[in-house]
Amino acid sequence: MADDALDELAESIKRSGVIQPIVVRERDGKHELIAGERRWRAAQRAGLERIPAIVRNVDERTAAEWALVENLQRADLNPVERARAFQRLADEFGLTHAEIAESAGIKRPTVANTIRLLDLGDDLLPLLASGALSTGHAKVLLSVGDTSKRGALGERCAREGWTVRELERQATLTETSQPQTKSQTSTTTSRSRAVQDLEHRLGEHLSTRVAVRTNSDGSKGKLVIDFYSLDHFDDLLARLGVDTGA
Repeated sequence: MADDALDELAESIKRSGVIQPIVVRERDGKHELIAGERRWRAAQRAGLERIPAIVRNVDERTAAEWALVENLQRADLNPVERARAFQRLADEFGLTHAEIAESAGIKRPTVANTIRLLDLGDDLLPLLASGALSTGHAKVLLSVGDTSKRGALGERCAREGWTVRELERQATLTETSQPQTKSQTSTTTSRSRAVQDLEHRLGEHLSTRVAVRTNSDGSKGKLVIDFYSLDHFDDLLARLGVDTGA
């Protein structure tokens, strides 16, 4: 917990007190903190001897789940910490993406997209956690299938401070391996930019990665829409106006 953030909260508590009670449970004749550690620590800094608390008799699993959900409300969590928290709620507590979204007060596709950030790999996740790469950069990098190329692109992007658009351009160039004539290159570049723009707009609309694959002259192709769980798939169908009859 950042000292400056705790100091700010402590000053607020000095002025107004602890507005939202902490949550505890009885255990071995004492009270164990479940949620509200930041408020508890800040209240100590403010010199308070007593603060309001709500007692809940819950089991170990529920207590851990509540503590994790409380942690997700923090504004200073980086994308990697948030993704790992979502993944833990799914793996350890069996929560669906819809249940996680409801607990965190966000939309269900956001949960799936956030968890997918973990697919970046150990070499790029520290750059995302530090802010050297944004979540926008991460979405582009996840579209690069070759992990070695992805890693090299991500490191160069962070080092040279590329925008998301520049990273998209570089990713397209990286995946184009066949040599072309000057005329072909000009035509391909123009088409690539148009396709990239379309992919970007569709991806923003559907909150997922969208890929447009065409033949050499762009007259035929296919549309590929990624989904990362059955919950995410159902949400995509709803966004596309498909009635599943469920």
